[in-house]
Amino acid sequence: MTPGIPRNEAQRSSSSPQTRRVGEPPLADLSILKFVNVLLRFRGTFLLSAIIAAAIVMAVALTESRVYTSVTSFMPERGGGQGANAGLAAQFGFSVVGNQSAESPAFYLELLKTHDMLNAIAGAGYPLGNGAGTGPLERAYGIAGPSPTLARESAIRRLAQQTHSSASAKTGIVNVAVTTPSRELSTQIAQQVLVQLRRFNTERRQTEATSEREFAEARMVEGKQELTQAEGRLEGFLQVNRDYRNAPRLVFEEDRLARDVAMRQQLYTSLAQAYEQAKLEEVRQTATLTVLQPPILPVSADPRGLIRRALFALLFGLMVGVLFAYIRQYAEKARTNEVDEYSEFRALKRDAIADFRHPLRSIIRARRS
Repeated sequence: MTPGIPRNEAQRSSSSPQTRRVGEPPLADLSILKFVNVLLRFRGTFLLSAIIAAAIVMAVALTESRVYTSVTSFMPERGGGQGANAGLAAQFGFSVVGNQSAESPAFYLELLKTHDMLNAIAGAGYPLGNGAGTGPLERAYGIAGPSPTLARESAIRRLAQQTHSSASAKTGIVNVAVTTPSRELSTQIAQQVLVQLRRFNTERRQTEATSEREFAEARMVEGKQELTQAEGRLEGFLQVNRDYRNAPRLVFEEDRLARDVAMRQQLYTSLAQAYEQAKLEEVRQTATLTVLQPPILPVSADPRGLIRRALFALLFGLMVGVLFAYIRQYAEKARTNEVDEYSEFRALKRDAIADFRHPLRSIIRARRS
């Protein structure tokens, strides 16, 4: 026993798993070396699995149909946020919501996802080929559902999957990409996206202008009546009080009635101007989209990404191969290092099969034991 060290402490230090002999490699080195040995021993297994995985992915990628993407970019027109009569309406206590938020890029991103917009795009006319004229998108896709409504819904779902839109927060530019197996169809759908967005903006502006015109027209009629009534009161006062300048009270009354007439006259003039401006806005059709890049017919198909897919498949195959290698390593160890248990298992399995074939023999042996 070592002097100065208790016997039980010496025994624990000698039997501790953390102690190792002189010249013995660290446990971490042993684990890494063990891992490398497994890979080297079963190198054919994980290399073969990697090659098979890459071959399967490449075969699937090569058999996929080629797709074509047509891209268009536009910038929404920046409105002032209110119509021509919004300020005038606010003077009378009416709240008019501006359209600046509706013309933001985020608005168009959400608009392109709505069912009504997708339905309008799908319902446009597309060339069907072979001299069959034009038809809706479900016919261009070749969708034949049990009913026209179900066929249109299928076309809308496919269109939503094939249309991708994005917007730049810095520049406000909206990009729309349409991907289909046909280069002509991709271009035509991208063109219809711009057409339907312009139609939506035109109808929305016309609706707002009509509301403003009706509001201005109603207020102009009321303003005309109020002006006529104010002028009548002033006229009646002057007819009754022809020599009112010698009476201070009458002078003050005449001044008040004159101010009322002037205010009503100014208000009626503003209403008449707003009414004429609303009439012009109602019939004017201005473009609310600035197209930066019109849809162009794709020259070549989209890349398949074969190299990227092959690399991912190789990596996945190597991981699966390493797993198979460790399974084989464990199986071999179970057969070599645990021969007795494996032999016992084989003997017990053989006896169990024999007892299953002859159940009476096992009953007799159980009674004897």
